[in-house]
Amino acid sequence: MKKLLILFWCMVFVSTSITINAQIFGGNSNTSGGISETDGNIHVEGVGHQKKFSSDGGVLHIEGANNTITVKGFLSKVIIEGAGNTVYVDKVSSVKIEGAGTKVYYKT
Repeated sequence: MKKLLILFWCMVFVSTSITINAQIFGGNSNTSGGISETDGNIHVEGVGHQKKFSSDGGVLHIEGANNTITVKGFLSKVIIEGAGNTVYVDKVSSVKIEGAGTKVYYKT
């Protein structure tokens, strides 16, 4: 009975340690897809990205879900295809959203 109890507590300890290490060292395991910046245009594809950029008239295009993107400066256009995205931008001329639960915040 003692051996069984010791084995049980060892399993609980190892299981808890693995979970804690995954949360601390694993980073954001819910992120997938990619991000590219070409000629001032920003393209975010995938899920769970949290990034900051600067722009002077480019286009931000998001294809995915649950991304949080902050842009310092001016965007000529924001195009979002997906759900649950949040965008913070200083100034934007045009916004197009396809999907539910997306928010775009900008200054006037």
